[in-house]
Amino acid sequence: MIIKKLSQVELLKNQDLEWLLIDLRKEHLIIEEYLTELSKYFAKQPQALQSLKLYFGEIAQVNQLIACKISQGIINAKNLKEIIVDLNGISVGDEAIFNLTFAFSQCRFLTNLQLNFKNAQIGWYGSQQLGKALSQCQNLTNLNLQLKNNNLDSSSIQEISQSFELCKNIQLLNLYLQANNFQQEGASNLAQSIQKCPGIRFLTLFIQSNYINDEGAYRIGQAISQLKNLEHILLNMKWSNIGDVGVTKIFQGLLECKKIADININLLSNRITNKGLTQLAELISSSQHLTNLKIDLRWNNFDVEGEFLIFKGISKSKSLKKVSTYLLQKNSEAYNLQQLNLGILKFETIEELLISMKGKEIESLGVSKITQGLLSFKNLKKLKLNLNQDDIDDQQLQSSSINLEKLYQIDQLSNKIENLGVESLFKAFQKLSHLNKLCIDLSFNKITLQGVDCIKGISQIQNLTFLKINLDKNQIKYVLYLNEAIKNCTRLKTLILSLKQTQIKDEDALNISKGLNDLNNLNYYELNLMDNSRINDMNIKRKIYEQCIRSKKLVQFQFLK
Repeated sequence: MIIKKLSQVELLKNQDLEWLLIDLRKEHLIIEEYLTELSKYFAKQPQALQSLKLYFGEIAQVNQLIACKISQGIINAKNLKEIIVDLNGISVGDEAIFNLTFAFSQCRFLTNLQLNFKNAQIGWYGSQQLGKALSQCQNLTNLNLQLKNNNLDSSSIQEISQSFELCKNIQLLNLYLQANNFQQEGASNLAQSIQKCPGIRFLTLFIQSNYINDEGAYRIGQAISQLKNLEHILLNMKWSNIGDVGVTKIFQGLLECKKIADININLLSNRITNKGLTQLAELISSSQHLTNLKIDLRWNNFDVEGEFLIFKGISKSKSLKKVSTYLLQKNSEAYNLQQLNLGILKFETIEELLISMKGKEIESLGVSKITQGLLSFKNLKKLKLNLNQDDIDDQQLQSSSINLEKLYQIDQLSNKIENLGVESLFKAFQKLSHLNKLCIDLSFNKITLQGVDCIKGISQIQNLTFLKINLDKNQIKYVLYLNEAIKNCTRLKTLILSLKQTQIKDEDALNISKGLNDLNNLNYYELNLMDNSRINDMNIKRKIYEQCIRSKKLVQFQFLK
């Protein structure tokens, strides 16, 4: 079959198109010619057209002209089911907004509408026209509105959100309303309309930086509790001046949705204290249906006791399997993780865990408490631990290299360690018989040849299929043992190595890739050797590439130098 790639102008000559992409970002597009063909195309009332995607360019005057032509044309495309409009982050003016919104309001079969009006300077009039248009689209099942950083006050939010009440078929609703000015009254208006859409299964609300306060959060929580079919929510309420009352009401509302399985909520930089976390933990522990929880509580007003309460609530949940927690107190200078003793808890259901506690002065003993506490996660298969601490030493890492035989994946361990710490770390990895994915970030450390020698322990991990090692900015001169370790990982499918700003030479760079012929399952290989002053061979890239192509199943290769 011969497929001919047609230009946008040539495509318009085909009346049998089912979908049409109008991309005004293309610099080579001749606007006058395109407008002529566009008018001819829509004048014939294309009955086959079901999907229209429109991406605006950067010239406002052209966009306004195009918007007018497109709007006239859309009205003639009676069978459109999907419309995607992206203004590319620029303002096209109220007239263009009016034309576009009026046009899609005439599409009676429309089920999927996505509008990106970010930074479009939409005010009350624009939001009124948008609301009127949406109220006519009563067959919508998917609605995505990107309205970030406009001039939307509480009355503007009311004009837009009232239209949702007439769209009884909506199952997916994504609203990006951050950085406007609607405050708690606008949040109440939004909540009042959302609760009248009982069919919503997937909900995204980005309402951060609007200062909705506890009252606004309370109303949002009440509204969510009415969505009996809700299964997944992504809720961003950072920088919203929410305290204990607000966060409690939000989670009460979320967990009253008996079908909800996935909660992703960002509460960064609010006013939540230990009292709020106590109530939050009780709610999490009582959930019987929640399986996936991702929660960002950084920069609130709690202490280590509050953090422990969160984990205590998680440990009591009978349904949670995947948990991601982002915890950092405002008072990070006095961050004492020794009190966060997870070892006294029992986590029976958790399979995937992410703990992020970036701080300046995390005590070594405290970090050991966390890693020892991981033994409490009886069914853990995937772990990502991010402590990002400058003062973690080898002794601490040794005490943290515990026996986690049930782990399948370890995503990242990133600290400042020397050879002794590397040795204890890889000794632990050898015991992980089920491990299939291993990503280790050991950059910016003091690892030398002895440390690289310890890495050969990964050859004992028989089921490893994905390996990523970052050794950037270490004192490494030779990599022979690294090569020997890799070639014995015979099930590897993906291999990513980064050795930026080390001290390896030309011969070492070639040695790294020598073992690829033994990796019969490898299909992706990435090697980063940037900024190595001791690599002088100008043909090193070609030589390594020749080694790579000898691996018959290697289909992708990337070399960075």
